[in-house]
Amino acid sequence: MKRAWIIGVVVVAAVSAAGVLFGRDLYGYYRFGKALDGGADTLRVDAGPWPQPQETCFICHGPRGQSGNGGYPALSGQPAAYIEAQLRAFARDRRPDPYMGPLARGMDEKQMKLLAEYFARQAPVQNEKIRVDAALAARGMSVVQTRSCVACHGAGLTGNERAPRLAGQGEAYLADQLVGFRAGRRHDETGAMNGVAAALSDEDIRAVAHYLAGIAPMHAAAASTDHAPRLANHDEADLVKQITAIKTGNRADPAGAMHAAVARLSGDDIRAVAYYLANVSSRRDGGVR
Repeated sequence: MKRAWIIGVVVVAAVSAAGVLFGRDLYGYYRFGKALDGGADTLRVDAGPWPQPQETCFICHGPRGQSGNGGYPALSGQPAAYIEAQLRAFARDRRPDPYMGPLARGMDEKQMKLLAEYFARQAPVQNEKIRVDAALAARGMSVVQTRSCVACHGAGLTGNERAPRLAGQGEAYLADQLVGFRAGRRHDETGAMNGVAAALSDEDIRAVAHYLAGIAPMHAAAASTDHAPRLANHDEADLVKQITAIKTGNRADPAGAMHAAVARLSGDDIRAVAYYLANVSSRRDGGVR
């Protein structure tokens, strides 16, 4: 009896000592395991059970379709109907591609739909952080506005069921596609893009690609419901930043109204406008505080 009691005390002491020495690490491993399980559960809810076909796409298009490579298009936030249409075009050789063709032909309609819906749910991000050339971006914005690109590609150039998201796509990819449309290597069903691209010079294409690549994208639904922001009492420094960004073409202004309004403003003008708006009252009389 005494021997059993001693053994029990030793075991309890050993467990207690292990808890003191390694308890924090053991608890950390437990939390890590729980986090992994939670992450896997979240991914299954978002992307379906394994095997998940979109993982094949990650090789070129990046995790969750957020490419991060200027030469490959981002799929994140692209309208689902557009992705489906392109997969069918690849599969039927209406859009020939040595890589996408075989992949698309290996999918059935259900897989195409699930894949398109998955990428459409993901948050759109810029493919790459580019060093903005203000003059080149301004020229690109002018071409985009003149050619009324928003008429097909939607508010904020975020795309719709007929046309892809252009905002934030890779600069090299955008330029390559425009050259392809101009040369007739790529076609769209309406012929609109071939007609638009045919009138663009090499410098126009470079400028448009540069401008579009620099736009921070958003989901199409958010862009279509986006309203003009309140300016009264807005942060003065942010107003200067946003007005300057619109003037230099670093912020999207699909309608062109804001760019036209601020194009002739000097730096002092912008600071004066920002100061006034930051201090103006929200009351109907619009008085300055």
